[in-house]
Amino acid sequence: MAWALASIEFVDQPLLTALAAAAVLKRTEFLPQGLANIAWSFARLLFDDRPFWNAIASSALRKISEFSSQNLSNTAWAFAACDLADEPFLEFLGLAAVSRSAEWSTQDMSNTVWAFARVSVRDEPLMQAISAKARIMLSQFNGQDLGITSWAFSKLSWRDSPLLDAMSARALATLSEFAPQNISNMAWSYAMLSRSDEPLFSAISAPSLPRVSEFDLQGLANIAWAFARFLYRDGPLMSAISCRACCALDQLTRRAGGASPGAREGYALLWALQRISEPAAAEAARGVAEALIAGPFVDALTHGVLLSACEWRGDGEGERRLWLLRASGLPSGAFG
Repeated sequence: MAWALASIEFVDQPLLTALAAAAVLKRTEFLPQGLANIAWSFARLLFDDRPFWNAIASSALRKISEFSSQNLSNTAWAFAACDLADEPFLEFLGLAAVSRSAEWSTQDMSNTVWAFARVSVRDEPLMQAISAKARIMLSQFNGQDLGITSWAFSKLSWRDSPLLDAMSARALATLSEFAPQNISNMAWSYAMLSRSDEPLFSAISAPSLPRVSEFDLQGLANIAWAFARFLYRDGPLMSAISCRACCALDQLTRRAGGASPGAREGYALLWALQRISEPAAAEAARGVAEALIAGPFVDALTHGVLLSACEWRGDGEGERRLWLLRASGLPSGAFG
């Protein structure tokens, strides 16, 4: 039943609590597939109950030698998704996963490496095994596999240059099939890893421009930041990103009743547009700055960069409004 609820993302807290209690009582009767399924299901539904997760972890460790590669990757994903995977537990899962590497699918690899990156656990033998297997199976990687794997490599600072080059080549052939999040993840990851891959970034621009309305604010900020990191100047793309970002910032401000959850993304966008320093980007930066100033944002770092931007372009009115916001209770950390 938990799997069915997770599949349709139906959250009924009393029912989940009852199912979790029953699962704990019967935990010794579950086969590895059942343990992996129940972990995945409760993680999808963001069920936070430490005794339940401790019981599942204990049962999983006792039967770990019987887990398939998919069982292992799903279990690792579930615990990491709930921020419950500690390093010793993941090390056991990693050791078992390496022993099953011959069975790995591309999804097994991407789910596993995502889980370890999500909780910042860098398991060298596991990463080496994933790198080696990925080189063999790269032609089977789809956009999601590439986006997740590159993101995880960047989070763990895993710099396998031959593999990253091969992943870039694979992305060039399949970018038209990428979902927006996978495009932004790929761009952000290569920038984080200091991989100045001009063919990849040029190719990323083509599918991103007509689909810019499909990106969320985080995705827009990631792409803008990645392009600015290497000073790749793409005026049409930056203008489209800023236009979309202004709309998204306005919607977020209205939805949040004032305090915007998109302040950090707006800061990243503004930094990127100013760094590129060309007429189209400068105009775009003005639009993003106005969208940020228009809402009563409470993020001190964002206000700090906005104040700098106003001073830089001689915007006295914008600077006055920011100082007024500080006087009304804005945290003073960004202003010294």
